[in-house]
Amino acid sequence: MPSSSTPFMEHVYYGVPTINLFGQDLRYPTQTVNFVLRCKNANGGFARSNLGISTFEDTFYAISILKTIYRQW
Repeated sequence: MPSSSTPFMEHVYYGVPTINLFGQDLRYPTQTVNFVLRCKNANGGFARSNLGISTFEDTFYAISILKTIYRQW
């Protein structure tokens, strides 16, 4: 949710499918995509937040989030 505490990739990763599980649509899909893309580093991987090092785990989370959102659009 915009203007809330700093999100972390794993929180978004668990939240997106949970919302879908309950048959709801994301309230802020564009902002969610923007957050994920801000976490992308120069090496092509994704970090836990907009500051950090890329990890395989966070890269997996990021790609999964983007795939889920783009399927809904």
